[in-house]
Amino acid sequence: MGTVNILHTGDLHLDCRFSNLSSEKSRLRRNELKISFKKALQEHNDADIVLIAGDILDNSRYTKDTINFLSGVFSSYPDKTFFVSLGNHDPYRSPQGEELVKSLPANVVIFSDKAEYMELEDLKTRVYGMSFSSKNEYESLIENFTVIDDDYINILLLHADVVSKNGESKYNPITEEQLEKSGFDYVALGHTHAYSGIKLAGKTYYAYCGVHEPHGFDECGEKGVIYGKVGKGFCRLSLQKTGLRKYNEIDVDVTGVISLSDICDGVSKVVDNKDDFYKINLTGVLTDGVDADVSVIENSLDAFYVKVENHTRRNYNLDAIAAEPTLRGQVAKNVLKELENCSEADVDIVCSASDYIFELIDNGGR
Repeated sequence: MGTVNILHTGDLHLDCRFSNLSSEKSRLRRNELKISFKKALQEHNDADIVLIAGDILDNSRYTKDTINFLSGVFSSYPDKTFFVSLGNHDPYRSPQGEELVKSLPANVVIFSDKAEYMELEDLKTRVYGMSFSSKNEYESLIENFTVIDDDYINILLLHADVVSKNGESKYNPITEEQLEKSGFDYVALGHTHAYSGIKLAGKTYYAYCGVHEPHGFDECGEKGVIYGKVGKGFCRLSLQKTGLRKYNEIDVDVTGVISLSDICDGVSKVVDNKDDFYKINLTGVLTDGVDADVSVIENSLDAFYVKVENHTRRNYNLDAIAAEPTLRGQVAKNVLKELENCSEADVDIVCSASDYIFELIDNGGR
């Protein structure tokens, strides 16, 4: 028995809004989703089959340009078969799902909302699949499948949510026990946007490919597609990086820093790729008098997108402030009293509240 070369991707989310970006940058990112997908196909042109595990389109607000793009890309590989199981963002009986079924070329096999398979006799391979019918699938779709002939390489393509035993999900819940009993050689999954690694349940290999391009700070790190060989009891697959940009979330401790300029210098050392997205969380204790102006810090950095959040605390000398005949002094006395009586777990809460009150007083007058 031989092997089959596969390219496994999914969750393209074409025409995603990127609503946190400017109009210009959101349009750029929407186009980069297409560029990255096209590049992945070009770089792995020797794949015998391409598996797309749902959510090709992000929503019903797709554009004709995107449909034309997909049709053109798939048509440029006339001898390659693309398999698609539609997901919760582009279910089979939705306007976007129906548009994909109607518009994509004949070498694209979009599984319906019934369990189906296609045989590739020259590869001695059968690819099984089933699309979401609507945006929610509360019952496990994997229960609809039975491997017909174990002499073939049997691959299952699904948009699904792997859950614990007896777990629930509205996105096609499946368990490792079901995967183990399924009899498939490889199960190509979509829905989770992080690469899972290549896993094994009994004799069944399975994986989430994750996204080929990230969409937000909940998708940090390298992104890509799964590529390699699958056979009977054999799986040599790995993640191939495709992301044009990365999302990075970084904590920067500014304890002891004595000026805003020094904060800018410190943050600039971790913002080291001008093409990437950065979320910088300022932490630690600010020296009294230092202004961590997030707008100034953001504008001092050279990157495609930067967001700075201030999670610092102030280094107030409560004993010295308590000696002042001012509102600040009275607040400091109350805080010291609270700190004497509160539990260790509540110290941060009391200090954060006092920081907020002092900031209000400092900004609004004594």
